[in-house]
Amino acid sequence: MTLVNPNIVHKNSIEDVLISTPIYLLKTKLSINEFNIFIQNNEEKIGNQLYKRKGDYYYLITIPSIIKKTETDAVAHLNINDFYQKKTNNDYEIKDFYIPIQVELELNNIYKNQYTIDINLRKNLKGIHVFSHILNIDIHNYFFYRKIHDHVPGIMLMETMRQATYYFCYTQLQIQLGDVSISISNMFLEFFSYFDSAYPIELFIIPTNSNYNLKPKHIDFTGYFYQNCYFKSKMRLQGGVMKMPIFQRLRNTKTPPSHDFKLSKKTDNTITLYNEKQEHLSAKLIQFKSESLLVEIEKNLSNDFKITQCSLPCLENKILLVKNFTDISENTILISLKDNKENHNLITKLIKYYSYQINKLSSI
Repeated sequence: MTLVNPNIVHKNSIEDVLISTPIYLLKTKLSINEFNIFIQNNEEKIGNQLYKRKGDYYYLITIPSIIKKTETDAVAHLNINDFYQKKTNNDYEIKDFYIPIQVELELNNIYKNQYTIDINLRKNLKGIHVFSHILNIDIHNYFFYRKIHDHVPGIMLMETMRQATYYFCYTQLQIQLGDVSISISNMFLEFFSYFDSAYPIELFIIPTNSNYNLKPKHIDFTGYFYQNCYFKSKMRLQGGVMKMPIFQRLRNTKTPPSHDFKLSKKTDNTITLYNEKQEHLSAKLIQFKSESLLVEIEKNLSNDFKITQCSLPCLENKILLVKNFTDISENTILISLKDNKENHNLITKLIKYYSYQINKLSSI
């Protein structure tokens, strides 16, 4: 299975990617007007390779448009009511929707259709695609399967919905990764059955209201989850698309100078202290406020070592400028930071990404 690029789903490690590169789905049937629009974007020859006209509709040629009532035993293992609607004569006619690739393959095989599913042909179609993804359900995943499960955790499926939505937005709409960010405002979940960890899961997403706004300020997508050709879950994700400066401004929080913070246990608390001659010594950051650092050193500083700067590995060793410092005890000093923009940005990053507040709740 080939996975999508981590960056496009807001991740920086392939281990966190849960969706495959997309499979391209087609609608099961098109009206004459829809077919004409389709061949305007693509050649008529391609349209005829994918659809066949019967009456007032063009039907996808890889699956039966009608399942006769005498043929239902052949598809008894499928819940055909998800994909076909019963007619008055008790035959079943394909619904006007999308059909997951696993069901399309199964029907194509049952009916030994002469038309094979040409994924490459679909990939080269012009216009907006409907993507289906096979989920990367790794039972050794360091987060979702730390506890052994016999079913796929619901929170893992929620993350696949987010990733599939972001992938669609950045590849099919006119929004550029890096220029904008997507923030989730709502998710609505329906689970109809458990998902087994041992079987492949397929997810496809479409705009909830079938509205393809190419430069949206808001997004609204519905995802359909299938396993073993059964429809097992439905999710709806809503959110906002905003320019990065707005996104960053919304995430900024003002930190009162009185609040104390400690670095998380997994963060290296080594701090390097520098004097005017750029001589340096290593110390430990015990705790800090937005404007000061409490630092532990191995021995008293010599009188001629005046701290002017300091740096931390978690901040890529970028320089914090020091205003002054005070000896608190034999091995502890309090460093006051200069009030400038660069210091403020670095300390804000330190608080947001690597720290927790020391308060009554953290001691419970």
